[in-house]
Amino acid sequence: MDHKSNLITIEGIDGSGKSTLVDALSATDIGIEPDRLCKTREPTNDAIGRLIREQLADDSFSTISELHLFVADHAHHIETTINPALENGTVVLCDRYLDSRIAYQAVGLEGISEDLLDYIYDLHQPWTKNPDLTLLIDTDPTTAIDRLSTAEKFETMSLLEKIRENYIELARRHEDRYEIVDGDQSPETVKQEVASIISENIETAA
Repeated sequence: MDHKSNLITIEGIDGSGKSTLVDALSATDIGIEPDRLCKTREPTNDAIGRLIREQLADDSFSTISELHLFVADHAHHIETTINPALENGTVVLCDRYLDSRIAYQAVGLEGISEDLLDYIYDLHQPWTKNPDLTLLIDTDPTTAIDRLSTAEKFETMSLLEKIRENYIELARRHEDRYEIVDGDQSPETVKQEVASIISENIETAA
């Protein structure tokens, strides 16, 4: 990559270990001061994000309604958390972001558009904030299923295989900002590899 990054997103299918990874990564790991790192996630812990988690547990919304809830949560997240942090020179590390919505929701919306990845991406343009760097923790669905302890609606082998395929396609389309990391490695190995990639691609001075 030939540019430095302040908005970094961590993506991967359920069971890839990405949330554990984000929790484990520290400012020291990536070579910055503690007050220069903002760790966040989507769906958020705000009102819309909590509503999304509730409906994912009981599948009470239509897929198109679910998509627009995610979009609304994303817009609020950018306005209240991401933009202020970036304007302050902070490195933002986000567990799931725009690409997660595209990879997952495209599975549930099959049939409404010829290219669902573009359809969902276009819903967010031009107001979204595109990531500077996206790390895809690419994990075999069999490994992911073995790691999962919950049973949300996307956590089946057939769906995770489709979602993984969507992620690989997004990485191909946006190769300028994507780095793919083998998520079948040990958590510590993944952490070290991700920390190295991030440290090479962030602004080291505020």
